[in-house]
Amino acid sequence: MKSKTLKIRNIPKEPPIIATVSVKPTATLTALMFVSFIMIIFNQIFSYMGVILFGLSSFCLFVLPDRKLIEFTHDYIILYNCKERGDCNILYWEDILTWQYIWRPDRDELEIELVDHTVESIECFSKKTVVPLLRAFVREKEKIIQKGKRVKVV
Repeated sequence: MKSKTLKIRNIPKEPPIIATVSVKPTATLTALMFVSFIMIIFNQIFSYMGVILFGLSSFCLFVLPDRKLIEFTHDYIILYNCKERGDCNILYWEDILTWQYIWRPDRDELEIELVDHTVESIECFSKKTVVPLLRAFVREKEKIIQKGKRVKVV
């Protein structure tokens, strides 16, 4: 099994990163800033709400920290959910036994089972990015839930 935990500074430069999933929803916050700016300019009634939304979205976008959760390459996936902030997990596509994106009311979670039956789990906030990329690389290893039972898709 090639998958391992290593320091972030030791991540190989090749192959290049295809996509990155981070904590902060940058596109949504930018769109909210734009809509609130339009509310301030064009609508007298909603201008106060626009000022509040503009302030809140700009605070979230420019002041709150952002953090990478997952990175995808052609050979492996990098998970940044280790207990040590300087560590990450590199999971090679051939080492993945099954994967599943689990929706819960409080949080979403990506669960990956490796060939040695260890389970890597990471909180996710971007199903529209994560699931299509995983389906592109390891479609045949996806787990789905049918009527409360887990079923492997082959």
